[in-house]
Amino acid sequence: MWIFTKDGFYSVVQKSNQKGTELLTVGCRYKSDMARLIKGLNIPEDMLLKANGTDYEYRVEVKKSVIADYMKEQVMQIDYSNFKHEIELRNKKRADIYHGVWAKLLRAGKSKDRY
Repeated sequence: MWIFTKDGFYSVVQKSNQKGTELLTVGCRYKSDMARLIKGLNIPEDMLLKANGTDYEYRVEVKKSVIADYMKEQVMQIDYSNFKHEIELRNKKRADIYHGVWAKLLRAGKSKDRY
């Protein structure tokens, strides 16, 4: 699952070695995003796993309930009418990246080949 929040962009998966457990791996590309996530999850900083040479260099393993609680809190904190604008107020560079994703999805939705 990809998650875009005011805190950052995250990928949440259950790795093969986590099957049959309540653990998920949350990865991101920016250390600052992970720092905000760790704070939001209220977990120790030493839980950070660094995976050089991978698409998500910064990772944490957490219980499903922990990330679910974080997501619930993110939803409860929504106080804006336009997510793209909210991100732009915080970080113009990041807003440009998020807008690029948004624009590609918009084009895909208008495509005759959409699924």
